[in-house]
Amino acid sequence: MGAEDRITLKQIRYFVAVYESHSLSRAATHVNVSQPALGTQIKALEQNLGVQLFERTPSGLLPKPAAHTFAKSAQLILENLKDARLEIDRLSSAAPIDLRLGVTTTSGRELAGSLLRDANRTGAKGRYNLTLFEGRSDELLGLLRSRKIDAALSYEGSSEARCEVVPLYLEEFVLVGAPNVMKGLSGAVALEEIEGIPLVASPAEQGSRPFLKRAADERGARLNIDVEVSSATIKAEMLLHHQKCMIVPKGRFLNEIKQGRLAVVRFAPPLTRTMTLFMAGGIVLHARKFLRRAVQNAVHERMKQVQLGWSAIEDQAKASKGRLPADKRALQARTSFRKPSS
Repeated sequence: MGAEDRITLKQIRYFVAVYESHSLSRAATHVNVSQPALGTQIKALEQNLGVQLFERTPSGLLPKPAAHTFAKSAQLILENLKDARLEIDRLSSAAPIDLRLGVTTTSGRELAGSLLRDANRTGAKGRYNLTLFEGRSDELLGLLRSRKIDAALSYEGSSEARCEVVPLYLEEFVLVGAPNVMKGLSGAVALEEIEGIPLVASPAEQGSRPFLKRAADERGARLNIDVEVSSATIKAEMLLHHQKCMIVPKGRFLNEIKQGRLAVVRFAPPLTRTMTLFMAGGIVLHARKFLRRAVQNAVHERMKQVQLGWSAIEDQAKASKGRLPADKRALQARTSFRKPSS
């Protein structure tokens, strides 16, 4: 019998509890056993593996390199077991699965119809209850981390949440404002050319503000943030009636642009971000597949119908000829299962 045959599920559960808490006492409370019993199982695991996993210090247990390596597989084993239990529970129950998807303003408006239609198609109807929640990109990831929603469409990264990551498309950001304010601009402009334009933006560290700051720093531009406001309604009011401009996804004000109420100017080089689907690890497998497929189908359908400034990531990769856009991770992103950083 090999060492791996002597490793028990209990030892794996106890190891993960100690690894994530860095404390024998906190881990014992979490798994509801005594500290001596927990310590005995950790020592047995170390003997089975033939390595020391933790360094005992006055401030707690410090994971050694072997612990970081073993944690990757141990956490995945527990996650897969949890998924299997949820899947079995689903098979034994006729109750539909509630899926809560967070969407940004633009993605929600453009994709909601297709997503809800998919949820009500034959085969899916009665199996899934899809509910959409609208919010800022950063807000949605906060809701995902706290498990108040099951998935989110977001521009941001999600290193804290254990989730599946599915890059969807690159979205172009443009300058939008009243035609009389924008009349001096034509064609595509550099970001530094709009330093005199009064802009409306979210408060610092909210929404797209950090992205705009990074882009401005990279391109040596100074943005004239004249009004800071969180409300999407007030932002639109500032553009339509108060001579302000915004740097936003083109699709955000597509109707107003078509009506001639707002003008649009592109940036050179283009200013893009990657829209990504993040799905929490606790979603059962068939529901995860349904949601992934529904979102991807809705995106592809909408990209064929409307010029939203969305582009497929592989298309942008070909056009860039090896050069990365402002969002340097956009073309490097691939579907993956992301775990909490150690």
